[in-house]
Amino acid sequence: MSLPNPVPIALCGKSQTMATNFSDALLPQGYKVVHTCNDLSTAKSTLPSVLSSSTGPVAVVIGKGFYESEMQEIIQHCNSEKGSAKTVWLLPDDDKFTAFMKVKAVASAGTMLPGMIAERAAEALKENGVVGGGSLEGVKSGVHGF
Repeated sequence: MSLPNPVPIALCGKSQTMATNFSDALLPQGYKVVHTCNDLSTAKSTLPSVLSSSTGPVAVVIGKGFYESEMQEIIQHCNSEKGSAKTVWLLPDDDKFTAFMKVKAVASAGTMLPGMIAERAAEALKENGVVGGGSLEGVKSGVHGF
């Protein structure tokens, strides 16, 4: 089975504005945010069923607004539920956000930040086999930084 284009993904992002801008920036890169969670309780209550759906997202991007402990709680909760074991989880990785990217974000007063984050997420999705038209067999499930 191959992945559709655009590829459906889920997003956990505490800022609704940032989530919307991120989603808009990700769409031209071949990824569509089909489910968004803005807090821990919503993520835990809705993600398991969304991920276990036959047409559900194959990846979840979690934004930096969540604490590390909350990110791990979401992942552990979803992994304990049936159907989410093959999910690609993308968590923020400061080492992958280069100094140039930081300067660019500051210079734009933050307006370029959602696009830059979306670009990095798209790159990480591709690195882990989540590519529109690609096979599900090439997907590297598990937790990855972006």
